[in-house]
Amino acid sequence: MSAFRKIKVLFVTHYRELYGANNSLLQMILELRSKGIVPVVLMPDYEIQPGNDLGLELDKLGIKHIDARIRFDKHKDWRKAAANYIINGLRRRDFLDKVKDTDFDIVHSNSSIITAGACIAKKFGKPHVWHIREFGDLDYGMKTPFGKWFQKIIYRGDNTFIAISDSVRKHYSKWLDGKKIRVIYNGIKPSPQRKAETHEQVEICIVGFIQREKGQMDLIKAIDDLVNKRNIHNLHVTLVGSSDKEYAEEINLYVKDHGLSDFVTMTGRRNDVAELLTKMDIGVMASAHEAFGRTTVEYMMAGLAVVASDGGANKEIIEDNKTGVIYKSGYPSSLADKIEQLIRDPGKRERLAVEGRMAAEKRFSSKANSDAVYKLYNEILKNS
Repeated sequence: MSAFRKIKVLFVTHYRELYGANNSLLQMILELRSKGIVPVVLMPDYEIQPGNDLGLELDKLGIKHIDARIRFDKHKDWRKAAANYIINGLRRRDFLDKVKDTDFDIVHSNSSIITAGACIAKKFGKPHVWHIREFGDLDYGMKTPFGKWFQKIIYRGDNTFIAISDSVRKHYSKWLDGKKIRVIYNGIKPSPQRKAETHEQVEICIVGFIQREKGQMDLIKAIDDLVNKRNIHNLHVTLVGSSDKEYAEEINLYVKDHGLSDFVTMTGRRNDVAELLTKMDIGVMASAHEAFGRTTVEYMMAGLAVVASDGGANKEIIEDNKTGVIYKSGYPSSLADKIEQLIRDPGKRERLAVEGRMAAEKRFSSKANSDAVYKLYNEILKNS
């Protein structure tokens, strides 16, 4: 521990739930803490279900967090984005007062869609790290309050940028100097591995919040193709995750109308995903604009064969036909083709699983992620 420099970092997150961005943040904080980083987390103060609250998890780990009335500054509806931006301005004194005695060295915002961290860094004259974990407009339809020029304004100042993939770096180079953006892939903690065995029924899963942008319907349509047109019945699909109610109802109706009830299960949110993956054979990433693909790497770490779309950063993570297979995004028939290949060729399925796990452990470990972030902190402080 003495070999590391003690640095106090104020992390700012835009929501409380334990989904992708906050899971990545939490794992990064735990790794950085072992290097001497002293973390404090600023988060919105709304209430959620206890089993999915980042605040409660931080309490268990003895990590200080500060709750404040902050909102994110992008939204699917530009009018709500503008309202949030104005409300944040009105509440500026509240969150500035709450962090003024924290004595932090660096502010680290965990998303591109919240400006509170940049405001805090400017107020107290501290360097600011902006962690860009999403495309924003492409993957979630997020809009800025006052048009694209707004992004050029909010990203000015003493900012250092981390992009979680080269695809994200290229996207944000529209508003930023791409040379100033450091690509640091998310770090994933190794998980239990499925047993290398073949069996008649092939278990397929897709994990993540069930919403249109994540493409679960493409998988359901691919299963319809396999079952009802290609007469392949030795398969079962599990959809895991909380859901947008309207979209989930659309999926359920499609499953019922196409006679797929025996082949599709929706579990809702689960806290035992790592264990669940050990019982799966194939993991699907169907999002057309995945900024990184944390779930994709979790599939790989668990020893699943991965089928991923050709959108977003998927092709950075997956080497086609070596560490997984890539299908044409938005074309369920292409997805069906890839799944059929892996069902009919268990040897290939296993080879992809083995190669995928080795690649994931080498490229996307939580240690590699935290080493890169820690190095960046030291560079920033040395030059500030």
